[in-house]
Parts: sequence; structure tokens; C-alpha cells
Amino acid sequence: MLRENLQYIEFTKNDKEMKSNKIMNFLDGEGFDHFLQFLLKGLYFGMIFFCIPYLCFLLITLNL
Repeated sequence: MLRENLQYIEFTKNDKEMKSNKIMNFLDGEGFDHFLQFLLKGLYFGMIFFCIPYLCFLLITLNL
């Protein structure tokens, strides 16, 4: 019984370490770079397609 509890504790400890290693590998590796590149591209296109037309709208309405 004690052996089973000890094995379960070791299993959960190893499972937590594996999850933290996966997160660290993602943050330290190529995955995070690709995520940031995708995010910046999306923010840039959002700025182009939403902010510039709104700026044109403001310029037209304030001048009239």
C-alpha cells in the first residue's frame, strides 16, 4: 500500500515536471516566435482595415 502511494506521488510529480518542460520548450523555442509573428501580423492588418477607414471618416465629417 505504501509503495502504491509512493509511485502515485512520483507519477504526479513527473507529470507536473513534464507539463512545465513543455511550456518552457514552447516559450524558449520556435513556437513562441511563430505565435508572436502571427499576432503582430493580425494586429497590423486590423490597424490597416479598421483604423485608416475610421480616420478617413473623421477627416471627412470634421471638414464638412
